[in-house]
Amino acid sequence: MKKKSFNLIIVLFIILICTISFGGIYVKKQGNYKNVLPEYNLGRDLKGSRIITLNVSDETKEIIRDKEGNIIESATDEQIKSNGYTKSEEKINSEDKLTSENFNKDKKIIETRLKNFEIDNIVRQEKNSGNFIIEVSEQNNTDEIVSYLSTKGEFIVKDSDTNEILLDNSYLKNSRVMLDTSTNPVTIYLEINLNKEGALKLEEITKTYVKTKDEEENEVEKNITMTLDDTTLLTTYFEETITNGKIQLSMGKGVTTDELQKYLGQARNISSLLNSGKLNLEYELENNLYIQENFEKNIVIIVVLAILTAILYICMIIKYKRKGISCVLANIVNLAIILLMSRYINDIVITLNAIIAVFAIVIINYIFSKKLLEKLENIKGIGETKSVINNWFIKSILIIVPILILSIVFCFMPYLQVETLGMVLFWGIVSTIVSNVLFTKTLLVNNERK
Repeated sequence: MKKKSFNLIIVLFIILICTISFGGIYVKKQGNYKNVLPEYNLGRDLKGSRIITLNVSDETKEIIRDKEGNIIESATDEQIKSNGYTKSEEKINSEDKLTSENFNKDKKIIETRLKNFEIDNIVRQEKNSGNFIIEVSEQNNTDEIVSYLSTKGEFIVKDSDTNEILLDNSYLKNSRVMLDTSTNPVTIYLEINLNKEGALKLEEITKTYVKTKDEEENEVEKNITMTLDDTTLLTTYFEETITNGKIQLSMGKGVTTDELQKYLGQARNISSLLNSGKLNLEYELENNLYIQENFEKNIVIIVVLAILTAILYICMIIKYKRKGISCVLANIVNLAIILLMSRYINDIVITLNAIIAVFAIVIINYIFSKKLLEKLENIKGIGETKSVINNWFIKSILIIVPILILSIVFCFMPYLQVETLGMVLFWGIVSTIVSNVLFTKTLLVNNERK
């Protein structure tokens, strides 16, 4: 009776894990059922991709300079004439900026932005022109990401009246997104951290740009304006001195998941721009094309791998009967856990390489189970079964360790395809070890109970 109850509990647990992993958890929201599990982060080879061309801009703009050659932001024709200013058309990207050093710096900045956006990508740059050809995987926010790639990322804090620049990118240390859950609705903040020199300047700014009263007791505000490229983030004065070098911007408040995701996305995009640095050159978006190469071929490969997996499991059940069923159930649970983990671990991008890595884990687990079943073929009794399983577990872990070390090395490779392969292998091996200890051993030992 105990054996039947235990088997029932194990089977129900396996069904639950597999249903959640392979199906999902659906909750009714606003009249529609929605899967609350995170979506798989699909790579270019499974979801299609965008081919983006960013060209170094050859546009010109009107520049006004004073007698000393300093740039004047704006002036009327009368002011230009009376003050002796000169007006000319100059290239946005001057010839002295078109260097291989600036090309390489901008490539690193764009690669950093794409990494921060957690999107599968390939970045190519023409050495002579500095133009980019970028391939990124298709996602719901791909258009938004594309717009941020060509954004210069110029951060400025200036005097609202005189336009004197008080702070710029050179004073930035980093930025991060914060949530204040103590308020209702929840508030999303962007925290901008300045370096040591920037913190000292900010302290002086917060002492200067305040609300005061003139001789007639009228309130006078001395404001700063904070901008990111052509977007004004904030216009304000300071009510107290800031000494820690931190500026907190409220990005919005949200009650629903959609509202929170909207403001979180905006805050993360701005944070990514600030953390990656300012581009040295101006770029124009030349092409933004959607392609879907070899999709059918990749689906065929996935289906073939799934069929091979099913054939292996069926053969195991036919040959080893009840013990084979126990091992197959444990293997399926392991696969379900790996798929669940790939949903929740942000660094895992599901590419064809990642799926091949999953299949490799399935094969490793199959070989492990088959060897164990061969050793248990003529074994009877709980004590002897446990002993054989424990000995084989120790031996197999020693065999797996080199693969585990190799997967860790892959995780730190600069290529997303290799990094993803390493991530899936690493977590797959960890899951395999745990599931075999918890499920394979438990099910096989339970088979020997009377």
